Amino acid sequence: ELIGDDSIPVEILGVSKWFINEIVAEYYSDGNVFCLGDAVHRHPPLNGLGSNTCVQDAFNLAWKIAYVMKGLAEPALLDSYSAERQPVGHGVITRANQGLRDHAPVWEALGMMDPSLEVRKQQFAELASASEQGVARRARLQAAIEGTAHEFHGLGIEMNQRYDSNAVYLDDEGPRPPSPEDPVLQHDITTYPGSRLPHAWLNTKVPGKQFSTIDLAGHGSFCLLTGIGGGAWREAAAKVAEALGVPMRCYSVG
Repeated sequence: ELIGDDSIPVEILGVSKWFINEIVAEYYSDGNVFCLGDAVHRHPPLNGLGSNTCVQDAFNLAWKIAYVMKGLAEPALLDSYSAERQPVGHGVITRANQGLRDHAPVWEALGMMDPSLEVRKQQFAELASASEQGVARRARLQAAIEGTAHEFHGLGIEMNQRYDSNAVYLDDEGPRPPSPEDPVLQHDITTYPGSRLPHAWLNTKVPGKQFSTIDLAGHGSFCLLTGIGGGAWREAAAKVAEALGVPMRCYSVG
């Protein structure tokens, strides 16, 4: 039926059940053993964060291993992997499972929870009923849908990773700014060390196609962004890059 051809012989070799998990490893590395992806965090697909989190794990670990193997960083850099990524994994599995729980009121309002098919039909029919029961069920459905906003509009849980490890320099920083009022829904745009680089549109002296601050960062290199008058920073970065043999790109904005 699936492929539209009843003449194809099909033999079912086995059936396995998929179980919902709410599991995160307490730590992602031990000595020279490093784990990532579904090996350390398992959760339902709510919020659609699974692939993002696995790719982020791999990226975080890969560049650090590369720098250590090339002699550009001490092995202690690898200690930052679990410290940075485990809290992210914990947040993701918590949010994904809460997203699943947030759907229960929707299923109830749609009349999907009763074991009896006849009862479910009656409850579902109430949604179109011009009765007090119908008004109440429609109101419950509307409220239940609004309750899923943290899944469908959860920009904060996607973007607000904050790394706190021995790879993040904080000695000359003040207190960390507070999190947004709703850290799941609201994106916290900040340049505090350990946070995601904020996006801002940029252009060149001769105006052309706009590009983002994020387009300048990465590409296998550290990146330094300065404002007007950042020449001293650029010179210092060039000296550090030459002395350590670590690639570093510098850009002045403004």
